[in-house]
Amino acid sequence: MDITEEKTKRDLYSLLFHYNFYMGIWACFRNEDKANYFNGSESTYPIGKGSSVEDAYKDYANRVEVDIDYIIQ
Repeated sequence: MDITEEKTKRDLYSLLFHYNFYMGIWACFRNEDKANYFNGSESTYPIGKGSSVEDAYKDYANRVEVDIDYIIQ
């Protein structure tokens, strides 16, 4: 396991996924930012959104430049 892969796996553990039933979208955001996300405040970190968990994570990863090729096939 190289350093980039190990760092990305650690980062994945610090994420939360939330499904908005009314809008039909998934959100992916950092655990540290959950209060801002659920209170509607401005987020400190990027929030990924998509129609599936994978799409939300890909959107998040693109915003923070995470190497996700080996996680999502």
